[in-house]
Order: sequence, then C-alpha cells, then structure tokens
Amino acid sequence: MNEFLRAFGDRNEGRRFAGGLCGPRNSGDVLLPYSDVGTDGLVPGTFRPGSSVSAVLRIGRGRGARLLSMNGRLSGRGRRRILRGTMSLHGGLRAKRQFDVVLIDFYGTIAAGDREAVEAACRTIVQACRLPVSAAEFAIAWGERYFEVVGESNHAAFRTLYECELSSLRDMLARFGIDADPAPFVAQLEAYWRDPPIHADAVDFLSILDVPVCCVSNADSAPLQTAIAKHNLRFDAIIASEAVRCYKPDPEIFRHALRQMGASAARTLHIGDSLHSDISGASKVGITTAWICRETRIHDIGESKPHHTVASLGELHAFLT
Repeated sequence: MNEFLRAFGDRNEGRRFAGGLCGPRNSGDVLLPYSDVGTDGLVPGTFRPGSSVSAVLRIGRGRGARLLSMNGRLSGRGRRRILRGTMSLHGGLRAKRQFDVVLIDFYGTIAAGDREAVEAACRTIVQACRLPVSAAEFAIAWGERYFEVVGESNHAAFRTLYECELSSLRDMLARFGIDADPAPFVAQLEAYWRDPPIHADAVDFLSILDVPVCCVSNADSAPLQTAIAKHNLRFDAIIASEAVRCYKPDPEIFRHALRQMGASAARTLHIGDSLHSDISGASKVGITTAWICRETRIHDIGESKPHHTVASLGELHAFLT
C-alpha cells in the first residue's frame, strides 16, 4: 500500500505499485496487468475494455489511513489494462473521524433491484387481473398506499411488512372491483426480499469502513437475515422493523439503533435511499443524513432535505475516515 502512495505523482512515471504501473507524465492513467484487476480490493470483479470503474484503495491503517479514490474507464488489450480517469487522495495522518457509527438502510441502498422486483410483480398483477393501467402506474399507486398502511402500523398497531403488503395490495385491487387473494403476488416480492442482488459498490464500501456499522431496515426479520447471510455481509448490528415493532421514519427505530450501538446522534451518520423513510426519520432525532440517489431508485413520497446527496456509496468514503 505504501508503494502505491510513493508511486503516485508526476515524477513516478512507469514505477510499479500494487502490481501495476503509473501512466505517462500528467496523463492520470494507471496501468494494471489484467491478472491484478481485483487485487487488494482495487477493482472488484472482472472488467473488460470499456468498463466503467469506481474503486477506493486504503493506504495505511486506523485514523492515519488515507484513501485513494479512482474513477474512470478501462481500455487496452491482452493482459494490460489502462484506467483513464481521475484519482484523488483523501484524508491525512492526523485526520479526526467525523462519525463514530454508521447506520445504513438495506433494500435499495445495499441491495439492488427493489424497483425492478416491484414492477415485475405489478406486471404479473396487471396481466392476471386485466387491469386498465400500466404496470408502472400500478406500482406508483400501490407504493403510495403501501406507505399509508406502513404509517398506520407502528407500535401497538404493528403489522409485519408482509401483512402491510397484503393489506395495501388488497386495497388496490378493490379500487378496480377485484376480489382476489393478494398472497401469490406478494410471494413474488418475498422471494426478492430473501435473495436480492447486491449493488456493486456496497461490498467495497462495507469492507473499507473502519467504524461500527448497523443495518436499519424496514423489513421482516427472517427475510432480511436470510439475504444478509446469503451474500456473506457483515454488520455490527442488524435492526429490522419487525424486531422494534415500528417502521422508518418513526423516530423510535433510530433511537433503538443509537442505544444498541452506544452512539450519540451527533456522531452518527445514516445512509439511505428514501427521503421519506430514511432521511426524514433520521433527521427527527438529530442524525446526520446521506441520501444515496441512485438512478434506479424506487418511487418515493418524501421531500426531506438530506445533509449529503451522493450517487454511489463510494462517494461517502472521503468524510467517513
């Protein structure tokens, strides 16, 4: 890692670092042997010429660590790959950590495909029930009714997420005069909850963080635990709405997370993809918020203002060390 730092800069053209070479002077290129792509977490996965790359490499350990972020596109042929783009060095030897604890949402933030899963279920519903709307239109309307039902299902009135989905879908079908069992359609969503794909930047992000991380999710406990175990993800704590008997944005689920982590709101960051559930709820208890605004995010009804807005989890590394 230190060799990587020494090799970084104009005067180190052609010097080796972490199995690669610096590019021509002032070019901003990093030359990587194909066999080394993926080494030390530099670039996860297998990439071919034309692939976009966003990677972060830690240099050093603890509070003295620095992060080198790289964003660009791979080119080249054979065993040589060239990463053309930008490189930035973050942090300093005496940098003080801004946050002691990170809270993070799961579905939509770490797990991908929530929008696609809902729209796929809606296509099935629209076709099976012959509804006079598109799947996308039905997904938005169902989502808004779902948020209403979840908002009515906290504490003494608590219902599981599965029950909320059944109730909200039953209400939606009734609007069209359809008296059908919603369970087979919700089962399609439940299959997604148990085995969702994971965003490419999530594993890298979690592996580099050196602060305690607590997953806080509007989810039933069993599907959430199954999904996390299936992808071998590691958290210091996992809090499902079913365990606390309330849903984000209810402040109590965030207070419960703070108590479990032994953290203060002022020294905690919450990361999520929903302005309604994540940003609004965490803000109510004084937690700093980061909204991950992915292009594929699911329909949201929130209007709360986050402290930070990013398009990917990798953008958060700079101020988490």
